Amino acid sequence: MRTIMRNVSILLPIAVLISCSGPTIPAVEEDHPHEQGAEHGPEVVLTAEQVEVIGLVTGKLEQRGLKTALKANGRLALPPGQNAQVSVLIGGIVRSVQVEEGQHVAKGEVLAILENLEFLQLQQDYLESAANLHVLDADLERQQDLQTDRINATKTLERAQADLSGARARQATLAAKLRIFGTDPARLSPETISSTFALRAPIAGNLKRINVNLGQFAEPNKPLFEVVDNRGLHRPQRIRAGYRAGKDRSAGGLRSRR
Repeated sequence: MRTIMRNVSILLPIAVLISCSGPTIPAVEEDHPHEQGAEHGPEVVLTAEQVEVIGLVTGKLEQRGLKTALKANGRLALPPGQNAQVSVLIGGIVRSVQVEEGQHVAKGEVLAILENLEFLQLQQDYLESAANLHVLDADLERQQDLQTDRINATKTLERAQADLSGARARQATLAAKLRIFGTDPARLSPETISSTFALRAPIAGNLKRINVNLGQFAEPNKPLFEVVDNRGLHRPQRIRAGYRAGKDRSAGGLRSRR
């Protein structure tokens, strides 16, 4: 009996040691369903060792362009105010061309010098009209003085007033024509009369085309120069959602290369 009890007392500590050193059964965690329920898709759980082996790197959600460029067929356009064709109202001989194609010009810069005898006659008519205006102004003052003294007839005074008004209208018209050619009427004098006038750029930009040569007769209302301002170059429409290669579509918001 003592022998049996002794064996039992020896086996009991061995059984305890075996039970402690046995394989560990992993604890099963309770599943916590996602708040969205059935809409939640399948998941793949990776251990830290698996993440390290495959080199998985995670980051924050951010917006990023998939491509840096988009190829599309389309047509570039300029606003009407940034594309100018330069012409003359009266013809003339081209005496000099001050610019070249592709050159950048500022607004008001001289493009060419033209010569025309009608422009010469216009300056002469203005100076003669200005001189006649002084004579008519003095005559009106004289007629007003005579009318005050009741020496002349009222009809004579009225005629002097009408002549002066007509002369002023004629001078204003001639002055407006001179300004079209870039001539300041206030600075015009017999010493400054010239048969040539300058053709200037109406806008700032690059010279796209020159249609005149030295010594050529520039015809009225025919484009002689074309000036474009490429800063306003754009595509007037947008690419549609179903864009395919080969379709002629325009893209809004795409900047052109200059």
